[in-house]
Amino acid sequence: MTFALELMPPLGATLLAYLIGSLSFAVVVSRFMGLADPRTYGSNNPGATNVLRSGNKVAALLTLLLDGVKGWLPVWWVVHFGVAYGLGEGTVAMVALAAFVGHVWPVFFRFKGGKGVATAAGVLTGIEPIFGLGDLGHLADRGVFFSLFLISRLGQCFVCTRLLFFGPPRRLVCG
Repeated sequence: MTFALELMPPLGATLLAYLIGSLSFAVVVSRFMGLADPRTYGSNNPGATNVLRSGNKVAALLTLLLDGVKGWLPVWWVVHFGVAYGLGEGTVAMVALAAFVGHVWPVFFRFKGGKGVATAAGVLTGIEPIFGLGDLGHLADRGVFFSLFLISRLGQCFVCTRLLFFGPPRRLVCG
């Protein structure tokens, strides 16, 4: 009985992160701003890039920011307040994955979501702000200016793998 009670906070946090991740801000922002559903044009993908295809840069920027925040918020909350509720690093990992999976396979939209670019960047920012912001800069540099999203995603995978196996660096090298 005690073991089951100990599992409730981590499972509850993970479920809540998934539900937050399942909110499709591309659809919400488009409806709020009177735009067409982004799942009906372009790549049929509910993401910031497809909202940008509507021609409304403000809607695309709002979608990008809100998708990032929905990845960042549950992770940040567990990192900063989870210890008081018995939530450790394992829960941080589960919450991070759940927020991302919620964006890619949202329960509210028949499990057809976006690619998770902004949400993954938000999750990484919640885990380690320096690397998350570095990833956002990398995405902006490679994704916006050179339209090389594949390379930017590979760069993000490298950063995440480096963090996973070696932890954050002891000193930052700029230049």
